[in-house]
Amino acid sequence: MAARYKIFGQFSLVYIQYTGVATATQATDVFIQYMKDPERKSGHRHFVDLSAVTGLERDFAALFRLQALKAEWLMQNESPTMMVYLAPSVLSLRIAHQVLRSWEGLDGAIIRLAEDWDGAMDIFGLPRNALDHLLIRTA
Repeated sequence: MAARYKIFGQFSLVYIQYTGVATATQATDVFIQYMKDPERKSGHRHFVDLSAVTGLERDFAALFRLQALKAEWLMQNESPTMMVYLAPSVLSLRIAHQVLRSWEGLDGAIIRLAEDWDGAMDIFGLPRNALDHLLIRTA
């Protein structure tokens, strides 16, 4: 799996894209990169694009470690972090629901699911083409 992120400060947004087989290790690596990025701000909303994921590694222990790491960092924020998961396929929707369940009972994140790009932009309150000139997207 490839994992990458891009910060869009003008929208208070970080776009995270996963492609290929989703692994907790690469997800952890990209999250740590983002947390160390000098442009990172605690108010960033997270747009997690799962539209190009083709498989899922079944390492639940690594997934729980990742979620614990995210909770540790994100719960330090003054308010919960908005996370929108773009999940247009059965597989990506299953992954997004796993993440949603992992946050149950915690106050650090507000998780929403979108089945298409336009729906994600609507959740963020952004024009549907807000990122088009800044990002080449696969969805």
